[in-house]
Amino acid sequence: MLTFPIAAPRLLIDRLTPADASWLVGAILDAVLAPQGDLVRVVAYVDTRNAPSLALFDRLGFTNEERLRGSFQEPGGARADEVRFAVAAAEWRRRRPGTHTVPGEGAPRPDGTDVGREEEPG
Repeated sequence: MLTFPIAAPRLLIDRLTPADASWLVGAILDAVLAPQGDLVRVVAYVDTRNAPSLALFDRLGFTNEERLRGSFQEPGGARADEVRFAVAAAEWRRRRPGTHTVPGEGAPRPDGTDVGREEEPG
């Protein structure tokens, strides 16, 4: 199993609208779950007190698999619950036809422009 955290500094998260957050995470998932890739499933663990992130994974169509009681230990020693969300690569691609990009070739923004494909000045 390949595991890597996707976390963003609080300053960035506070500046994203729900639509921007959905687009950003969706673009990342389009790249890592592309048909030519090796990943077959993505799992996200979300603190139950983090309402924006819970809503994000729900909007993206992840399945809420279980609530993990006291699974996260904070620096002060307090324990918090987490929710495990998951989506299979095949399920993700079925729900988002035509949005899969090859890494490095750009991903469509909500306004239709491509990330990574800047116009030549001119």
